[in-house]
Amino acid sequence: MKFENFKKSKIYPMYKWEIEELKFQIGKLIQLHRLKRSLSQFQLGNELNLSSNHVGRIERAETNPTIENLVKFCNFLKLICYFYLLS
Repeated sequence: MKFENFKKSKIYPMYKWEIEELKFQIGKLIQLHRLKRSLSQFQLGNELNLSSNHVGRIERAETNPTIENLVKFCNFLKLICYFYLLS
C-alpha cells in the first residue's frame, strides 16, 4: 500500500475491550467446549499440563490465561484462535 492510499483510507476507532468482560467470555467459551467433549476440569488440566484449579479459575474469570495457555486450549479443543493486534 502506498502512503498516498493510506492517507485517504478511512480510520476506524479500535474497539475497547473491557478486561473483566473479555476474561468472562474466554472462560465461558473454554467451559462450553470442555463440557461439549464431556471432559472434567481435571481431565482437561491433565491434557494441557495445567492444574484443575487453574482451569477452574480461568473458566470463572478469576485469572488471566496466558497466550501460551490460550493456544493450548484452542489446539486441544480444536478452536480457532484469532488475535487481533491491529484493527
